[in-house]
Amino acid sequence: MKSSDIFSNINLGRAIVAQSAFLGSKFRNSFDVLIPPNLGPYNNQNIWQDLPRLSPVRRKYMLSYWGQFIPPGSDNLSANNADAMEVKGYVNNMFIHRKPLYVVDTSTSVYSHIEQAIISSLKSFQSSLVSNYFVDVSCGEHGVAVGGPGDWALCGTEAVRKEKIIQSTFTLIISPLNNALYSTLAFQSRVYEALKHGSVPVILGSLGQLPFSEVLRWDLAAIVLPMPRVTEIPFYLQSFPDEQIAALRLQGRVFFQNYLSSLQSIFDTLLAEVRTRLQIPAHPIRDEPSISVFPASFIPLKYQGPDMEPESDELLGPVESPFPSETYRYNFSHTMQINAFNVRGDPFHLYPHTPFEPWLPSEAKFL
Repeated sequence: MKSSDIFSNINLGRAIVAQSAFLGSKFRNSFDVLIPPNLGPYNNQNIWQDLPRLSPVRRKYMLSYWGQFIPPGSDNLSANNADAMEVKGYVNNMFIHRKPLYVVDTSTSVYSHIEQAIISSLKSFQSSLVSNYFVDVSCGEHGVAVGGPGDWALCGTEAVRKEKIIQSTFTLIISPLNNALYSTLAFQSRVYEALKHGSVPVILGSLGQLPFSEVLRWDLAAIVLPMPRVTEIPFYLQSFPDEQIAALRLQGRVFFQNYLSSLQSIFDTLLAEVRTRLQIPAHPIRDEPSISVFPASFIPLKYQGPDMEPESDELLGPVESPFPSETYRYNFSHTMQINAFNVRGDPFHLYPHTPFEPWLPSEAKFL
């Protein structure tokens, strides 16, 4: 897999770009769309059969991390890699000029110091007696799967990585240190695999951008910490009760199944996000007749005795003419469209009503 921006040297004009890897000077905020990598099947039919159980809440490892930092100017990567190239361009009408990291002396650069501080903290987690942590900062014989200069590369195959993630309550995902990168395939792949295997992502650093963040509330499914708080991770994670971990994991499962699990779900979410920008409601769900639970030969039983309590106006109240139920009250309510992506249900169709309707306060009818 390549983590480069395939559109780095192409003038796209006013075309909306949707991909997983972006250079900082190329991504246009509120215009382009950051999508997850397509690592699943074509459609999400029966995808739940391949997903692990959400219980138990606590797993063998409190936190796991396996990756290797690729320093700028590494010999095993080309200096012409698009993730490390010198970039120029306009972002939000401001001209941006970022030099590649491989021209910086890594022995004295701030990136080297940050890398050493992070690795030192991660190794101290594993030696901690408070909880069980799995940390490996070298790919070793498994080799680098995907990564670029200034990024934390993936190691080995997905099957090998799954063995640790599926046993981890939390999975650490470190943002790229190369500030010329907006998003990388390695970072997005880690988010995808953590959610797929039921581990709560812990994002370290503010440079890591999450897919479909315009409509998805990632604070409900992931933990985001600034990089200077790397030493506080064990204390911070131990403060989470089981109920909150279960809620984060469940919301992550909802996000994965609905928006990340397959090519069809990614494409549907992409169109839904663009539609939401324009405040266009989803397509109404088609009416379907309810299937009878009784066979055609069934004859309903009738009571043949006298009426125990005959019906009258005194019991049932005055007779009123029938009126239709209220339907599609929130067709063009933008807030309701955003909320539909973050609750369990179907955000790709418009329903007459849902179990999550807002209620008026009790005093409203008296004012």
